[in-house]
Amino acid sequence: MYLSGSSSSHPTYKLAAPEAQDWLFLTEQRRPLTKNSLEGFFRQLNQRAGFIKAPISPSMIRDTYTIRFLQAGGTLVILQQQLGVTDPASVKRYVHASKQRCQRRET
Repeated sequence: MYLSGSSSSHPTYKLAAPEAQDWLFLTEQRRPLTKNSLEGFFRQLNQRAGFIKAPISPSMIRDTYTIRFLQAGGTLVILQQQLGVTDPASVKRYVHASKQRCQRRET
């Protein structure tokens, strides 16, 4: 679904285009964002927020979500499904980062 920029007090939702049903980020035309358009979107956000030295990127958001998910007790199997990866090794690298963050909080 796409949240319409309606001026009324209650937002309206419109169905996504059929090819975009399983996508998280959609364009205003309710089509899936391409890699280039998503990168452009983050570039604009970083410029508006003044993040020059350490800009936010889609991979940073993915990594943050993954680490927080594991810290909250999520399992690697579920995480692997959520991220849509087939190789378990690609999610195991987050276990180490999650443990490091927990250790830093305890000291």
